[in-house]
Amino acid sequence: MRIKLTLTRPSGSSADIVVTTDAAASIAEVASTIARVDPQGPDSANADFTLHARLPGSTETLPLPPEAPIGEAWVGSGAVIELADAGVYYSAARTGQAPAVAVVRVLSGDDAGREFTLPAGSWTLGREASCDIVLDDPLVSKRHARLEVGGEIELVDLGAANGIVVDGGIVPRLKVVEPERVLIGDTEVEIGFAGTVGRAGVVPKAGPVYFNRSPRVEQRYAGETFPAPEPPTERENQPFPLLGMLTPMLLGGAMYFFTRNPLSLIFIAMTPLMLIGNYFTGRGRNKRKLKQQIKIFDERLESLGKQLAAEREIEHDVRMREAPSTSEALKHALTRGPLLWTRRPEHWSFLNLRLGVGTMPSRNEVSAKARDSFLPEFQERLEKLKDQYATVADVPIIDNLYDAGALGIAGSPQTAGER
Repeated sequence: MRIKLTLTRPSGSSADIVVTTDAAASIAEVASTIARVDPQGPDSANADFTLHARLPGSTETLPLPPEAPIGEAWVGSGAVIELADAGVYYSAARTGQAPAVAVVRVLSGDDAGREFTLPAGSWTLGREASCDIVLDDPLVSKRHARLEVGGEIELVDLGAANGIVVDGGIVPRLKVVEPERVLIGDTEVEIGFAGTVGRAGVVPKAGPVYFNRSPRVEQRYAGETFPAPEPPTERENQPFPLLGMLTPMLLGGAMYFFTRNPLSLIFIAMTPLMLIGNYFTGRGRNKRKLKQQIKIFDERLESLGKQLAAEREIEHDVRMREAPSTSEALKHALTRGPLLWTRRPEHWSFLNLRLGVGTMPSRNEVSAKARDSFLPEFQERLEKLKDQYATVADVPIIDNLYDAGALGIAGSPQTAGER
């Protein structure tokens, strides 16, 4: 693994360094190597060293446990480190002068009844005499497990043959929140906090933060297409059937002239009445049909307006969840909330940056047919409704860093600084 760090020296000078090491190398080994190869390093290069690390954006310096693997240490690229005497830092803990944070009680086996109180730090548990907690159990490995004690308690398996057994299953590491009973070899121990140690909040510790992201359905509003009601169409008025009236009358007159039959006169009289009746009946039918079309259009336009209004609220809420604010993202990062690590390169929103909130085009559409025969009055009402719901207010304004390449802030230095 490669880590880019800034090394600060007691003289006040600093240097950017690149550490290339195996992830299993201890903090002490890395610190001793830095001390040995640094031209301005300490004179006592053979002393036992550890590292004090300050993470990017943090003002707190964390002492790292010398025996912890660098791959599990609370340090990464961008951190500022300094060499420290491992013996000096851990002298208070080793001599029992530091306050107790954790307690380990042996419940079974040859060491049943023993109790170990541990201050903050890194502690080993095993059969070997050099361990901090020695258990007389042949099924316990020489260096079986490590206890990381600080704002949290974590038990880490050091590759023991029999592992760490919790509730009948082997676990590689265990975070202790409430008193936990674990089986180490053939010995059952209980691990918990000593007294009323505060455990709330986000407490940095010497080691990485392991986080198992819960499954989460990514929010995305795709939008919908709503069919528009068809406006009433213009209808041509039928002309008065004057020619249709004259033709039967001429025909009836000719028949009477030749036949002298009175029925021809009845035919002449009834034909205009029938044509006039059909004319006014057709006009009345067209008016009723137009009135019915207007009624249906009004009802469907009102229903469409209600649908668009309800969908606008849904779109606003979902689009706000698509791009959380910076403060919300920071909150979830600090408390390991469900938003943490939810953006991956394969996701559509990867590298999206929320610039603020504003009015943006709606993702919903209203599909309407364009025809010249529609009555202009009703076509205008439909277009007005479409324009009313064409945008959504107070939704995130987003740019993508991959597409943009680079983003800058324009304006006066004071205004830009506030952003």
